[in-house]
Amino acid sequence: MKVAFLYNSALFNSLFLSLAYFFRALGHTPVLINARIDIAHLWKRHSFDILEIKDDLDDNIKNIDIVVTWNGLTFQRKLLDIFEANSVDVWYMENGYFSNSLQCNKKGVNAKADFASLSWREQIKFEYPESVNLPKCDIKIIKSSLYDLSIYVLLKLIDQPSFLFYKAFANIKKYLNKFKSLYYKLRFNDGKLHNYILVILQVNNDTQILKNSHFKDMYHFLDTVLPLLESCNLPIVLKEHPSEQSWVNYSKYKKGTSQIEIILETNLKRLIERSAVVVTVNSSVGMQAISHGKKVCVFGDAFYANFPNVLNCASDNIDLSCENIQKFIQGNFVNKEDIERYTLHFVEKIFIKGDWRKPDKHLIKNLAKRILA
Repeated sequence: MKVAFLYNSALFNSLFLSLAYFFRALGHTPVLINARIDIAHLWKRHSFDILEIKDDLDDNIKNIDIVVTWNGLTFQRKLLDIFEANSVDVWYMENGYFSNSLQCNKKGVNAKADFASLSWREQIKFEYPESVNLPKCDIKIIKSSLYDLSIYVLLKLIDQPSFLFYKAFANIKKYLNKFKSLYYKLRFNDGKLHNYILVILQVNNDTQILKNSHFKDMYHFLDTVLPLLESCNLPIVLKEHPSEQSWVNYSKYKKGTSQIEIILETNLKRLIERSAVVVTVNSSVGMQAISHGKKVCVFGDAFYANFPNVLNCASDNIDLSCENIQKFIQGNFVNKEDIERYTLHFVEKIFIKGDWRKPDKHLIKNLAKRILA
């Protein structure tokens, strides 16, 4: 079989190259399609073919059996639609919802996943078929060398002259966030605050926000939701996303009120456990909150929105009022055993264990077993 890889970030080089080497060892033909110049150069060094596919008339489409990509919501979306229209299996990868976990789904990720429309009881029964009889062969883990890094920087500068500026910007923001986090911690004593509404903020340009909700960014979300939450007369904690790359300033939501606190980096598990309810658009933290037995309000599309401990505020059938939210917080819906069954099933049967940033042989083999089933 011919397996095509489609991605646009060097962050995934180790994961996808290691997987490509394993596919080749299994007798398949991996290729890279529509690659950025620095990624294409690396794949050529490892003796993989590079293809350019521009439209649905391209003959190369007929020769590809499987496509492996990351996320798939924005990058080359039209091309992915062409593959699916031609009955090519497309596998989408994305961060899992728990630490050291990875999504690998056939229809999409997050709210687009194969199981997203199922009831929570059906989700517990959902399993991917896996190829159990893979031939024994060596799995080679590809790591970026100093040479690869040098070529990456050089080609990126040729292709995108402002590359170093954006890298410097990201590093400056990273260190500024450390001071910002310290400032928040001095003001916010999470040891004394309990029974609060925990609002989980996501990365402003995350495809989860742009494609799986009606919000354009986190400011839009807060402007919409905070007036409702403030009327519930509970403390509110806004948790910033630690990976936010753009300059954000949510301090305006705290001005003139002692009801709202802002935090950047803290013990997330403790923050969840001490909350009365977790509010999010569709963050993976919502799933983590479910695992801790917490009620969750979601305002976007999320595959866990069907779980009884979740109030799907994106539904047209929900009457959003402070009274209804308080009833939801105080209600009893699912017992501890069902919560454990639900979250454990995702950990063991739906997500794949492993860190895509540091892939190991176990992760590569399990990905291949699912994709080749």
